[in-house]
Amino acid sequence: MKKLIFALLLMFAVSITTSKAQVADFTLTTTKGGTINLYTWLMGNNAVICDFFFLNCGNCQSFASKLDQIYKDYYSNMFYVKMVSFEIQEASDADIDQWKIDHGATYPACGGIEARNYWSSSWFGILGSGFGQVALIIPNPSDPANSTIAFTASGGVGDNDVQEIRNILWQNGFWMLGTKELTPEEAGVSTYPNPAADYFTIGFDETMHGDVGIEVFNLKGERVIAQFISVDGVNTIDINTTGLSDGLYMVRIDSENGTVTSKLQVVR
Repeated sequence: MKKLIFALLLMFAVSITTSKAQVADFTLTTTKGGTINLYTWLMGNNAVICDFFFLNCGNCQSFASKLDQIYKDYYSNMFYVKMVSFEIQEASDADIDQWKIDHGATYPACGGIEARNYWSSSWFGILGSGFGQVALIIPNPSDPANSTIAFTASGGVGDNDVQEIRNILWQNGFWMLGTKELTPEEAGVSTYPNPAADYFTIGFDETMHGDVGIEVFNLKGERVIAQFISVDGVNTIDINTTGLSDGLYMVRIDSENGTVTSKLQVVR
């Protein structure tokens, strides 16, 4: 099987966006002993990036640190994006972990025959045999099998592919703007009225310019509202809350300057 994989590697790089194929579930153990279930991630409204590699793959080695930057920007900062890699030639956990250290990858990895079988049965028909390979899944929380495979690349993944992954995440509401926590005054943002009934308003002062992501979370940490706007100076936007139950919520406003988080009470 390993010789067959090596024989199939002479492929041109291919990038594809949006596949209608069903997303196959997996439950696998990482090299560190943790357990990952894909459908659990998707039902939690997380985008998922899957990376398929083997230790001697030059393209995989060069791409690892670039993929890791996405991981650090999004998942490690709790931006609803998760990532996992699959070593498909049954290397030992120790060798996979050393490979990750050598090539700057900190995201979790799975190996062994289970990881190989998942790739061969669920992704080979989509990605083919050129390596490295990556797939981005946009979640359908109510029906994870029908989540969208929004991007795939195989036969070598480069800077343009990394940017395309970021673009697709952005377009689907997975924003990663500023990670610096700001006060409303520092960010030039105001939120009113509070308590709110059927809507609340976010006001921006003259210092606010660029793209802004607005998210509302309930106390379970579930994102219940997500909107994206572009702001150029003084502006306001009304956020409809008629679909929210009475209670306490967290409002997160992300801009290139940083992040503002505030509490919002909904009372009718």
